[in-house]
Amino acid sequence: MRKGNLLLTKMNIIFSITMFCSTFTSCRKEVEDDPNYYDQDKLSFQVSESNHPTLKQGLTICIANNELYDCYFMETVKGILYIYNGRYEFSYEENNTETKIPYLSLTYATVDGDFTFSATTPTKHDFDISESSADALSYFEKNGFVDWDELIKERKPNRSNQRYLILKEKGTEYKITCKF
Repeated sequence: MRKGNLLLTKMNIIFSITMFCSTFTSCRKEVEDDPNYYDQDKLSFQVSESNHPTLKQGLTICIANNELYDCYFMETVKGILYIYNGRYEFSYEENNTETKIPYLSLTYATVDGDFTFSATTPTKHDFDISESSADALSYFEKNGFVDWDELIKERKPNRSNQRYLILKEKGTEYKITCKF
C-alpha cells in the first residue's frame, strides 16, 4: 500500500496538476509538439524502460530550474495520481582517462522501494548519464540547468534528433531509459 498525503482521485487530478506542476505539464506538451522547444524553468521526462525498484516504467520525473533544485516524481496507480517531491543535482567527474562523466543525482524518500511522504530521511542516488543522447545533455546546457560547454563539445551529435536519458545508478546494475 502506498503511503502519502497526496492521494488524488480522477476528479482532483487536473486541479492538482495545476497546483503542483502545471508548468511541467505544459512543458511536456510543448516538447512533444515541437522537438526544438526549450523552456528555461522546467523539464519533464518519462521513464520508458527500467529495472529500478523505485523509478519504474511510466513514472514522470519533473525537474525545476530553481534555487532549491526541486524535483517531482509523478505516477498513476489504479487511476490515482501520486506526486512525490525530492531534489536533483547535476555534476560530473573525470575518470582516469580525463574523460568527463556526467551525473544526475536524485534525492528522494522510499520505504521498501516505494516513494513515501513519511518522516523517512531522503537518500541521494547518483546516476551516470554519459550514455544519454547529446541532444539531452545539450538541452540541459541550453536551459541553464548546467554549464557543460566542454562536455557537450566532446559528445557526438544524435542523428535521430531524439532526446533520451539513460541513467545508470552508480554501484548497481539499475538502468533507466527516459524520453522527453
